[in-house]
Amino acid sequence: MRATKVKSKLRKTGIVLIVLAIACRIAEAMFYGDVGPDGVLRESWFLPLTFIFLAPGFVALAASVILRRGNG
Repeated sequence: MRATKVKSKLRKTGIVLIVLAIACRIAEAMFYGDVGPDGVLRESWFLPLTFIFLAPGFVALAASVILRRGNG
């Protein structure tokens, strides 16, 4: 019973983190990452946040799959 809760929380956490990563990537593409009229490259923290959210999201999803297969 308790393992099911852990798997469910890991899966939900992984999905939320991946959705946040996608939102950060969209924000980066919409608002930043281009050269301004004064010739300065505009960058933001959204691109690093994409990877910061994406990596633990994939790890959490992978852990939930491994736990599911390990316990049958």
